Amino acid sequence: MRHSVVFLVGLMCLVQGFFGGGQLLAKGSCTNGRCADSIAPKMQWFADAKLGIFIHWGIYAVEGTSESWSFHSRQTTYPYYMSQLKGFGAEKYDPKAWAALIKESGAQYAVITTQHHDGVALWETKQLTPNTPWSLSSKEPLKMQKPALWNAKLPLSVVAQSPAKRDVIAPFASALREQGLKFGAYYSLLDWSHNDYPGFFNDQGRYKLAEDPIRWQRFLQFMHGQIGELSAQFHPDLFWFDGDWEHSNEEWNAPKIRQDILAANPNAIMNGRLQGYGDYATPEQNMPITKPTLVGLDGKPYSPLWELCMTSNDNWGWRPNDTLMKTSNEVIRIFSECLGMGGNLLLDIGPKADGTITWEQTRLLKDLGRWTSKHAEAIYGSKSGMPLGHFYGPSTISKDSTILYLFITQVQGMSRDDKYIEAEELEEAINEVLGKSGEDAIEIDGGSGMGCSVMVKGLKNQIESVQVLGTDFVIKPKVVGKISWSSVPGTVFIEVPFDALDSNVTVLKLKLKGPLSLYQGAGGFH
Repeated sequence: MRHSVVFLVGLMCLVQGFFGGGQLLAKGSCTNGRCADSIAPKMQWFADAKLGIFIHWGIYAVEGTSESWSFHSRQTTYPYYMSQLKGFGAEKYDPKAWAALIKESGAQYAVITTQHHDGVALWETKQLTPNTPWSLSSKEPLKMQKPALWNAKLPLSVVAQSPAKRDVIAPFASALREQGLKFGAYYSLLDWSHNDYPGFFNDQGRYKLAEDPIRWQRFLQFMHGQIGELSAQFHPDLFWFDGDWEHSNEEWNAPKIRQDILAANPNAIMNGRLQGYGDYATPEQNMPITKPTLVGLDGKPYSPLWELCMTSNDNWGWRPNDTLMKTSNEVIRIFSECLGMGGNLLLDIGPKADGTITWEQTRLLKDLGRWTSKHAEAIYGSKSGMPLGHFYGPSTISKDSTILYLFITQVQGMSRDDKYIEAEELEEAINEVLGKSGEDAIEIDGGSGMGCSVMVKGLKNQIESVQVLGTDFVIKPKVVGKISWSSVPGTVFIEVPFDALDSNVTVLKLKLKGPLSLYQGAGGFH
């Protein structure tokens, strides 16, 4: 029964229904008096972009260790971690190929690690990082040891300290812009390698800030200097900060960071990891159930924009033993949920030290590109659709609210070259799934077809047309339970042919008469 497994998921809609997700906010919902339709003009490209690619690349890719955290938590020694500087060659690095792949995925922007918590810069910084005392365990004091782990007379960067001997950020930023994509610079505020930074290992620090404020000011001068370099050299469209949790906004002098960035580029935007001075929320890894909002210093939410950053396997950077890749279907379904809640997805990949991207991650981005290209109008520039209860799945609406897009995430079709089988095989697959045999077995008329029934509740608009997006399939909806003299709308059923289903997520395009209008009462006649 080679087809029965393939049909199992498809038959779910016939056996037990297939909608299990939901999105939570309706069109026009506001946060703290600020509506998604009235966001600052400089944020509009971000609100419309929907998909970005995150890139974690650094010396940690040489041995495939955990980026920065491996030495911080003493999973490996600090000297071993820093010795990876000698192996970072970027010999096969092709920034134009990277940018082309990102473009193909359907992403509208990319964010790359310019410097992680390990303090190793990927651009030609002029700031100097002094050598630091270190220890092999918290039982011994931090002390200077020979040989030095890097040449402190030169910046701690892949330009000055590794075989790569070049700035790897500049050509990537240029390549992205040649593709019409926005450039984002990830930068870690904390720097566990800098001798003037208080923190180091998770069980042993250098000093307490309150005890040596002059030392802290030296670090701030270094850190603010690097942010200034990034701003001046690359003019990032987006600053993606990280590591803010170790200090308060006063200690980081977050207002100055924001002020300096905007003075150089008034259109730059910043993620929410700046202790109350960012522009949008950044939940990590786990899919939110309620729409994230960015909370200000007064404890009140002030930005409706958000972005889920998520790995494509289980780690941010390249790890040779991490084979638990998310499937294309899983990523696209998660992305659909983000869209339905009005958010973005920032999907991470981790290139190898030589600059190559694994074939698994390349395939994932190409698969994503097939789907985004087919369903572009339901994705880019869309707004979050109907609230929970109207449709069991994500939905988006057009900017004028006259087109409703329904994302069928719980049922997948088959690839085109495997859709057509003999009627006998189809009957056998269905009866195996349903557990029927003998006189109870179901017989299928070869011409009757099969499909999935989609239900929409509380839609007050008249539906002018229904199309399976990206195909020629046009479906006539059926409305049941509508009483002519009552204002309460009936329930809409849309029968989607199985042959019209996308192999990942199918999108239905409902053209409405007028802007989306929903009934949210308790039923009955009123």
